[in-house]
Amino acid sequence: MIFTNAYFLIGLIFAAIPLILHLITKKQIKILKFPSLIFIKKAMQKESRKIRITELLLLIIRTLIIVFLVLSLAKPVVFYKTPGKFSAVSEEDKSIVFILDNSYSMGLISEGESLLKKSKRIALRIMQRITGDDDSFSLILTSDMNRVKFYDLTFNKDDVIANIQDAKISYLRDDLFGSLQDAEKILDKSNNPRRIIYLITDMQKNIFMRDERFVYQYIKNKYPVFIIKNSAEQRKNSAIIKHQISMKLNFKGDTVAIQPIVKNFSSLQNNLIIKSIINNEAVNQKSIPLKPEQKSMVNVRYIISRAGYLGGYSEITDGDDLAYDNRNYFLLYVPKSINIMVKDTQIELFYI
Repeated sequence: MIFTNAYFLIGLIFAAIPLILHLITKKQIKILKFPSLIFIKKAMQKESRKIRITELLLLIIRTLIIVFLVLSLAKPVVFYKTPGKFSAVSEEDKSIVFILDNSYSMGLISEGESLLKKSKRIALRIMQRITGDDDSFSLILTSDMNRVKFYDLTFNKDDVIANIQDAKISYLRDDLFGSLQDAEKILDKSNNPRRIIYLITDMQKNIFMRDERFVYQYIKNKYPVFIIKNSAEQRKNSAIIKHQISMKLNFKGDTVAIQPIVKNFSSLQNNLIIKSIINNEAVNQKSIPLKPEQKSMVNVRYIISRAGYLGGYSEITDGDDLAYDNRNYFLLYVPKSINIMVKDTQIELFYI
């Protein structure tokens, strides 16, 4: 079991409120002894027991109301598995839309293979368990330019399997909100009694927390959405986010300062090797340690050998588990000479 909106579970602390109120408002009974009221005392004891039982039941009911409310907001998802395989949902005819997260965070290497490769294997295992002749399918890749691969549900499993196998990492921003909307529209066209959405993702915070629209769409979706989390343990991820280049005018023979800026996005310390290439020539290689969330600048000095455009890049060659953001390019123009225009009110314009 996983909780899709696990942050709502913090609301379970409010389940203690009924108990706290019960203890605070509990009245202390003052004992006054009257010899002639023995029989009344026995009757009061019976009545007191009934009241205590009633209060206890009310306390339990109030606590359970809060617990169930919090759990409903947290949206628990239960997956039933047989050894090595996902069990079929039911024997009824099904229409299934697979939403496959192919954002570049799925390129993270875990146990020798990328998360995307694992996600594709999970999707294919689910396909193998669904054997009905009237079952239909569609596929959505969250970060592709044309993310919907089958706008109409198809009965051809081989086509869907081929598209899953061909899925590649994309550098475009993922769109889970739009993907869920597309899946709902596709399933609206189906007449099958069982209509299901499988979302296979690494559940990165930048996906699930940055856009409240996704949470809203998930809650209001008319079809069940099964989220299969495919993620790695804590991994090292740093990136070269940009280059800072001296803005002064440079010519052939000058020394230019090119400074790649590196940031550690993970919660682990990274020991990185940064290499800079200019005009297909390695000009610098440096090892730098980075603490979690730390940013650092690498100083690269290059003597300009010719005029014209100078292109190059810096990259992280070692110490990182996500290769898709390890390289950053730059371009520099070096003029041969400078044309100067001289303006005077007494003479015509001319160039030196």
